[in-house]
Amino acid sequence: MWPFTKKKDPEAPKEVKLECPTCKKVLEKYSRARFKCPHCRNWVCFWEDRLVTQEEKNRFKEERYKKYYEEYFRELLTKLGLTFEGFKERETKLTSSSEEPPKEEAVVMSLFNENILRTKDLRLMEQRYHEAARYLDVKGNDTFHLQKAAAHARLLALKQEKFKKVYILTNGNCDACKALDGKVMTIKEAKKMLPIPIREGCTNRGEGDKYSICACSFQGEADDEYIDRTL
Repeated sequence: MWPFTKKKDPEAPKEVKLECPTCKKVLEKYSRARFKCPHCRNWVCFWEDRLVTQEEKNRFKEERYKKYYEEYFRELLTKLGLTFEGFKERETKLTSSSEEPPKEEAVVMSLFNENILRTKDLRLMEQRYHEAARYLDVKGNDTFHLQKAAAHARLLALKQEKFKKVYILTNGNCDACKALDGKVMTIKEAKKMLPIPIREGCTNRGEGDKYSICACSFQGEADDEYIDRTL
């Protein structure tokens, strides 16, 4: 489910015109649930303080979905360091060079892969890799390579911040991850082994999700050596 459900402030109910949207005959009452017109026996639906046909309701729902999705999608592209205009331009270019229109995620990732390495801020790079992983996960794609890239960017950021050692922080919800909780290692060791994210055995996934998003992270180990270096 996409995270763009809109909440509305409660409003006073408006007067509903008691008329069948199909046969236009007067109705004695209506239901907010779907019901059949007693005259023509066609379905009548309630939609935003009025009665509409089933076809109209389906169309209105689709229009609302498209509107909300575009709002969400524009926000997502911004988080990835991209623009909606750039997306549409790349989509047009890829469509003209292929017999079939490209999938949305293929267009996004073609732009993302070009732009991510231009990101100088390593913490921002990590964040963008995570955003891309969450996006592709919702689309039903494997995101393990993006999770690893995010972990690597975090290690580089910690090294830049003068840490030499890190420890692993888990959320404690997964047995495979929990076994690593608090484990300390040098950044060099962490980059070589990359013990997180965990792929095999990780149970950190939502109901029905095919792939897992590992919630573990590297944290800087502020030992005496680090404190001496930063004072």
